[in-house]
Amino acid sequence: MTAFSTATSSTQTQSKRLIVDFENVTPYRGVAALWAGNPKLQDTIVISTTKGVHGNATKFIYNYQGDEVCQYGGFHSWMYTVAEFKKPLDLSNCDGFSYMLRNSKPNDNMSFTFYLRDTQKHWMRIMDNGVLQTPRHEWEERTCALAQAPKEITKPYGHGLQTDLFFADGQAIDLAHIDRIAVSFLDAGMVTKSGTFVIELDDFCIFEGTQNQNIIKSFDFMTSDSVAKWKSIKTTVSLENNALALETTASKWTFKGAEYTLDEPINLKNIAYARIEVEGDPALKKVNTSLGLRLTDVNGNMALCVMFGMLKSNEKHTGFAPLKSAAFPDKDFYQRSCWRLGTFVDNYNDNKNFDLGKVSSVAIGYEAQDAHANGAQTRIKVRKIDLGGTARTPEPTPAKK
Repeated sequence: MTAFSTATSSTQTQSKRLIVDFENVTPYRGVAALWAGNPKLQDTIVISTTKGVHGNATKFIYNYQGDEVCQYGGFHSWMYTVAEFKKPLDLSNCDGFSYMLRNSKPNDNMSFTFYLRDTQKHWMRIMDNGVLQTPRHEWEERTCALAQAPKEITKPYGHGLQTDLFFADGQAIDLAHIDRIAVSFLDAGMVTKSGTFVIELDDFCIFEGTQNQNIIKSFDFMTSDSVAKWKSIKTTVSLENNALALETTASKWTFKGAEYTLDEPINLKNIAYARIEVEGDPALKKVNTSLGLRLTDVNGNMALCVMFGMLKSNEKHTGFAPLKSAAFPDKDFYQRSCWRLGTFVDNYNDNKNFDLGKVSSVAIGYEAQDAHANGAQTRIKVRKIDLGGTARTPEPTPAKK
């Protein structure tokens, strides 16, 4: 397990925070992934300390097994935690990532990615597509954008934060409560022959407070005028401490919140993610409640962004929901991602013609998924809503320890 650092470096355009320094690693030698089609085929790994950019780094020697009967990818997948945080990290303002990498021998069969986990055990991966296909004999800083719109992705998975179906069922993540960072080794397609790859990692960082973000539309609720245009959907709507306060009586599968009708339709065809800063209600601590961002087009078709686990306390939560589903790269609004066509009660097919290019209204609200929540008096506060496009890839800037 590695140490946690809060060192920062900055330029006029960006600020970078060192999150994992890879100084201390728990050595490991043993089995990694078990091949799903044949338990006798086992991937193995050796993890050790090596000389890094400024101090120590971590070296991974991964041996993977292949078999000619393997007809598709997904058989090799192994995760290793590189940092855990007793006090969760607040990465709400993150707008990019970087890490140091050295890999002297290219590999087309396997890949690796960083993962973030929040305190609700929702995972999200940071894609840096095809990185092992190029050899690096010296340390190189890799930088990743916060998110990439599906319409602008040219490679299979694109780059940036993406939902993960296998670890979190495609759910949104709470960037204000990150408690674990891991790396995962996985196949890049079917693997029919065995092999080995070696990578060395150092200095995992985030960028924040920069100009990397590309915000298409934002609501920040700083004045009463910004709240006045939000019309009630079965709630009492008010301004409270620079937040949109929504008070209502909870009831199962009933969306309650507020809706904003835009002066003119907006084009969200290049949307990459939604990010919502919200404070929940302790009354919802034991209730499975979803925070929902509902988009309606000029023809009345709807799409819903769903975030779970964001309303269980009155602490700050920052829900992040990329449009891209990493497990299904060819689909937008996949039914098991954090975006869907329609709502919980509206049929998918009735909304399949939803037009992202002509969104006429935005609604924010929440609904209980449990019947025992019926009748509970609840109050949440929404501080900010961002609808973002493809973010700018951060400029490499070495972090100082």
